[in-house]
Amino acid sequence: MALAAAVLAAVQLLICGVLAFRDYLYWDDLILVGRAGTHSLLSPSFLFDEHDGHVMPTAFLVAGAITRQVPLNWVGPAISLVVLQLLASLALLRSLHVILGWRPVLLVPLTFALITPHRGSEGGFRYFT
Repeated sequence: MALAAAVLAAVQLLICGVLAFRDYLYWDDLILVGRAGTHSLLSPSFLFDEHDGHVMPTAFLVAGAITRQVPLNWVGPAISLVVLQLLASLALLRSLHVILGWRPVLLVPLTFALITPHRGSEGGFRYFT
């Protein structure tokens, strides 16, 4: 059971990685890069600034930290997408385990969640969050 769940997560991460690494910075990524370059990383004006109607301090913190290390380079954000997808998949697996236990039925919602494309903010579909 755990092996099947691990295989599902690995396949999903492989798809996520392939899609993430063939992409590049999008317009809102450039906004985050610009803000990260003009503000202190931990300043409230940077972390709690509104972006398209959203307050997202963790996204600003992660984007700012990556921008400080590798500005205008897609590798850092792509790695963060894959790592964050891994964490989301593990959290989902843990939640399903708590609710359903280690039974074969756990694979049904896990498979559905891992292979369902997520609608991106620009209207396209993404296979990662």
